[in-house]
Amino acid sequence: DDIQRSFLKKTLMPRHQQEEEYKQEPLPSDVISFNVAGDTKVAVLRRTLTHVEGSLLQTKFSGRWDHALERDGEGRVFVNYPSKSFVDMIHHLQRMEHQTPNCPPLTAPEPTDDLCRLLEYYGITKVVYPIKVKILDSSCNRNKDENKESKTKNEGKLEAKADSFGGWFSVWAKDTTTFSLVQVAHHRSICAFEVQIMEDCEVLDIGVRTNGSGVQSYRLDCKESVFIRNGGKPKETDVAIPRTELEEGCLIRCEWTTTNNTVSWFVDGYKIHSTKGGSFTRYFEPELRLKGRLKVVNVQYRHPSL
Repeated sequence: DDIQRSFLKKTLMPRHQQEEEYKQEPLPSDVISFNVAGDTKVAVLRRTLTHVEGSLLQTKFSGRWDHALERDGEGRVFVNYPSKSFVDMIHHLQRMEHQTPNCPPLTAPEPTDDLCRLLEYYGITKVVYPIKVKILDSSCNRNKDENKESKTKNEGKLEAKADSFGGWFSVWAKDTTTFSLVQVAHHRSICAFEVQIMEDCEVLDIGVRTNGSGVQSYRLDCKESVFIRNGGKPKETDVAIPRTELEEGCLIRCEWTTTNNTVSWFVDGYKIHSTKGGSFTRYFEPELRLKGRLKVVNVQYRHPSL
């Protein structure tokens, strides 16, 4: 038929002519047809696939690489992966695209191993299973005067503004507030996270805490360059910590390595401090103490087997 002849003509073209053929300006309204695992046919708009900025999904289907996509005999993009997981991913992105403030809350699909692996590959885990801000109770604050503040009062201090399709969000604390980052509808715990300093950031402690019984926390006061354990008084570390200027755009990363149970901190890619996590279990949450603004720009999940 016409589709097969057209596809055959393109596949027999020299490489440079194939690239020229696909150099037509891609449009958000383009319909992309998929053959998933040979047993499922799916059609989806290009704008749905490219809405998550910075993801492999956006890059792969932006139109730039259309000539390099593997296709079946009818010209459909071939996906060599279990069809249920791929279809679940597409359906969730489509539902997100049509979500409005008056719609019921969007329910994420069940986080099976196949689906989680696919979301990680395409770089959209943060969209399907978003990270949320959780206000911690006053016992996590450093000063005794702050311990008298109620959780209700703390809740009025913090504002988290999410990018509904980008997955990341900014946090603004009008007054000094302690909070954690928690994953939603996801069975894997966080092993690393990265924040970007925004304007008016005056106070920033960044670290991790256990989220089970017997809470422990390890935070680095990035402004005073001191180490804080369990929300207590600042503790001088065994090694000098470079003083961190909280300039707008600065990237601060905290990660926990399970092999040696070590928590490490990085500023703009340079490691500034690490410490043993003591009796940390595998269940922990990022913990931050903030006054001002920051943006959560990266979160990594631990492998289920660890």
